[in-house]
Amino acid sequence: MVTARLTAGERWQELASDLFVPLHVTGDGPAPRVRVDYESVADVSYSRVRSTRGEVVRAEELIDSVDSEIALFSLQLRGSGHVAQQGRTTVVRPAEGVLYLADAPYRLTFPSEVDILVVRVPTPAVGLSMDRLRQVVAAPLRTSRAGTLGLLARVVGSSLAGRGLLSSPAETARVSAELLREVLAHHSGTPSRSRSPAALRADVRARILRSVADPGLRVSTLADAAGVSERTVHAAFAEVGSSPAAEIRRTRLERSRRLLETTSLSVVEIALACGFSDPTSYTRAFRRQWQLTPAAHRGLESSHPPPTR
Repeated sequence: MVTARLTAGERWQELASDLFVPLHVTGDGPAPRVRVDYESVADVSYSRVRSTRGEVVRAEELIDSVDSEIALFSLQLRGSGHVAQQGRTTVVRPAEGVLYLADAPYRLTFPSEVDILVVRVPTPAVGLSMDRLRQVVAAPLRTSRAGTLGLLARVVGSSLAGRGLLSSPAETARVSAELLREVLAHHSGTPSRSRSPAALRADVRARILRSVADPGLRVSTLADAAGVSERTVHAAFAEVGSSPAAEIRRTRLERSRRLLETTSLSVVEIALACGFSDPTSYTRAFRRQWQLTPAAHRGLESSHPPPTR
């Protein structure tokens, strides 16, 4: 992952044009504050942009055949934005997404500070006709937290935060393009496809993270929520040499280790917060994984504080 922090309008326009497509960018005065985290794999890239107010314009004179076959999809995390393309103008609010295409002029206006995720995909890779894509251009797309758009946000955001739901940026890029197609297909009335094993793994992992404190979490519950059979879930994890039960256990132990290192919660409180039925079973599982008890791990960490900067 690459991170850029900018405080000059000219540099922001140059970076935005390199990351997305050639653009005109105006910021909050001569020194906008911008942070961009981004990853790129082949023709697919995904970014998180945190910026003060500003405007982004894809003008007619900037469009050429080299970069016209590009679809861009924004997921609004914080703040609102106005998107205009093809004679439509819409307001995009937190938890909403919007599509815009690089083969026609568009304008993005952000009246206040914003935090957005942006997925950039070649239009042929989306797998929908241009007519279908133009049906949903500049229209706010909404979904629940557990829906496809919410999963796309988790897949992209977790990867950029260094805690990816998938094994690599390349897998994240493929699944991001797949989930984007699923979102756009649903809103354009196109039949959906079955998810790939990688996309299913991401979905199940996201559900495990949301439910990690539930001691009754079962593979059957995860399969039902994902709309597939238990056998399909097992097959998806077997593809990478794992199992859904092992993923639940790993997630609980990793979460507990972070709580040991970053909070003053007792071992009993951490065990219950991470879905273990009692502290004894938690201590046994922790020792099996890392060859020491939770209390010993916390003591080891406290005796080696991080260096000051």
